[in-house]
Amino acid sequence: MTDDLDEQSSVAAYGDVLSEAKTSAPSPRREGVSRRSVIDAARARDARVVSVVAPAGYGKSTLLAEWSALETRPVAWASVDRFDDDPAALLTLLAAAVARVFPAVEALVGEMRGLGPASLGRSAPLLAGALASAASPFVLMIDDLHDADSPPAGTCSRS
Repeated sequence: MTDDLDEQSSVAAYGDVLSEAKTSAPSPRREGVSRRSVIDAARARDARVVSVVAPAGYGKSTLLAEWSALETRPVAWASVDRFDDDPAALLTLLAAAVARVFPAVEALVGEMRGLGPASLGRSAPLLAGALASAASPFVLMIDDLHDADSPPAGTCSRS
């Protein structure tokens, strides 16, 4: 019995560390080329959605990290990987990122757990409601969204 509890505690702690890593903006590179002019141009447009698209190695993540450090509004960060290809996993990751900025959203993360496309009917409206009722303006940065490329996850990312 004690071994089972220890294993569950280890899994939970690993999940917390993983979530922390996936929802924390990386520090901008000091030795890298500044993308301040691109960031300033994107912010000047006052757009609700900005998409950064370029081939691998062109500095998309570096740009977002620099933008995150310069941003005056709170930044919710989500690093997507191939394990977030499931809609429920992707939406839960986004909710966890927003919960770091607005702790009241934390309860939502547990409610959103589920598997497969069927979870979209429950999770997407919950997350949309949380985003719409945010206490103040914020920026949600989603790094490597292209890694969630299954048709159901693609539907989620276009919503």
